Amino acid sequence: MKKVVIGICLLLFILITSPFIAKANMAAPEEDGIASTITFAKNEDIAVVREVLDIKISGIKANISAQYTMQNNKDYAISTPTMFISPNFSEQSVRVMINGSLINYETKSYSCQNINDIYVNGWEYVILEKPNPYGTNNVQTINFDLDFKAKEEKLVTISYDYELGGRPDRIDQYKYASLTYYLAPAALWESFADLTINLYVDASLPVISESNVGFKKIDKNTYQYKDITIPVNILEIKLEPTNWQKFIGFFKSPYLIMEIFIFLPFILIGLILIVTIILLIKFRKKKAKTQS
Repeated sequence: MKKVVIGICLLLFILITSPFIAKANMAAPEEDGIASTITFAKNEDIAVVREVLDIKISGIKANISAQYTMQNNKDYAISTPTMFISPNFSEQSVRVMINGSLINYETKSYSCQNINDIYVNGWEYVILEKPNPYGTNNVQTINFDLDFKAKEEKLVTISYDYELGGRPDRIDQYKYASLTYYLAPAALWESFADLTINLYVDASLPVISESNVGFKKIDKNTYQYKDITIPVNILEIKLEPTNWQKFIGFFKSPYLIMEIFIFLPFILIGLILIVTIILLIKFRKKKAKTQS
């Protein structure tokens, strides 16, 4: 599976720098192949007081729940369109909640290109209405409105199922999984503080083989990261089985029998050579004793 190059961007106030104006439903190009450049602008009114990101990996999927405590720092009411972006999600699994109550949302799919990184200042990318065959990456979005009263604080939660990259469904030693999540967009709000990432993995992939943030193991198959700031623009995690699981997995390979048949003649020839050499050595020793 192609490495995921775009992850989740929660609660972004967006402004299209082409003639199209960003709303809860993002405007699409009027003609096929004509792209709109999207610039995510910093919101100077709403602050992120706390973010708790729960990632629960099970089988070939991860359930992701992004929970934001957000506050309107102004003395007047504010309404803003927001967008949540993910490389993939099951539409049936999506839940958007404000203070624990489900709200309405809309989803759309796009193809994006030229996304290799994300920057808090001047982040831009291209959206095409239809898939482009020249190296584009599909993106799904969740669009909804946020309404705040003066000085109001709200708990905003978006959860969904994410299809893991890699080979998490393999039963042999080649099993591994990868996940990418975009953290930087959260910094585009008026302020950001207090990030907690909880990572729960099932027994088949208990080892973090690679990560660009320093997770700490706090329990069996459970990891956590805490900071008061966003540590990296893009969170990247790779998981794999333990060495013992890899050893056991070798014997579970669906190609094991075929490999045995392929290498069996060479193994037999090697055994015959070893036995022949041992017999020759014994024969020479016996002959030397007889002559003496």
